[in-house]
Amino acid sequence: MQSRAELALIVGAGSGLSASLARKCAAAGMRVALAARHVGKLDPLVAETHARAVACDAADAAQVEALFATIDTPDLVVYNPSYRVRGPFLELDRTEVLKTMIVSAYGGFLVAQAALKRMVERGRGALFFTGASASVKGYAESAPFAMGKFALRALAQSLAREFGPRNIHVAHFVIGGDWERFFGCFVAPENRSRAARALAAGSELQRLWPELTVQASDVVVTKNRYSALIPGASSLADVLRAKGIDTLLIAGTKTNVCCECTARDAMMLDYQVVLLSDCTAALSDDEHRATLENVIQQFGDVMTVDQALALLV
Repeated sequence: MQSRAELALIVGAGSGLSASLARKCAAAGMRVALAARHVGKLDPLVAETHARAVACDAADAAQVEALFATIDTPDLVVYNPSYRVRGPFLELDRTEVLKTMIVSAYGGFLVAQAALKRMVERGRGALFFTGASASVKGYAESAPFAMGKFALRALAQSLAREFGPRNIHVAHFVIGGDWERFFGCFVAPENRSRAARALAAGSELQRLWPELTVQASDVVVTKNRYSALIPGASSLADVLRAKGIDTLLIAGTKTNVCCECTARDAMMLDYQVVLLSDCTAALSDDEHRATLENVIQQFGDVMTVDQALALLV
């Protein structure tokens, strides 16, 4: 009798890191279960990976137990949920701080307890927690997030020492890391805090433009560096590979920073690159034109959106 494929459960599934993990697990032949509060957003990923989506609030003990009762004992569990509130410490809302701690740390405890009960009974398993640079370093005006992430990391360390001898691998991963050298060398001291907040995951400044029409089937990828294609910056390379995409039309801001960095890396990774001249922008016309010249000479092609669409029809 053929045994069933191993099962990976990803809690706090979305469109970024967790989606990349789901694709990796599915490609490795594992069955995949995705848990999230709102599963409708997972429909494209479910279709792509043949995963099972289960609605679950990881901070609710009853829902976590119901989640594990509806699936086989997983071989791998990844805890990925996160919530944060930012601001001057003396002005923080206590309710929001409590929510940050419950989602980031207490939810990890609930999922870990439910998973480990079943893994201990079976005699093996793996439990992973995703962290951030805030797991090892607290930043100004970000105390609640650091509290939650430090706690999750401490939980992982304790569990690793307790359950490692019982053939259960527990690990914590810092995803992304910080920009300390960049901020220290290139950003004026009076601007560092503001710049760090703007570039941090979840920043209001990273939200999609409100007038942009986003379809449910659109793939949304979050990046943590200027280039979306350097290792660890985002799951974009995995998405492109999974979909067999070999041509990139690059739009956005700034032309000479994120767009150019991504275009350069894309060319070096053997993608066909088209920079859309009227869908990109910089702080000055000279900066914008300089990048257009760089790209067309060395890294790809430059077109207007009408020219690109004419080739696609």
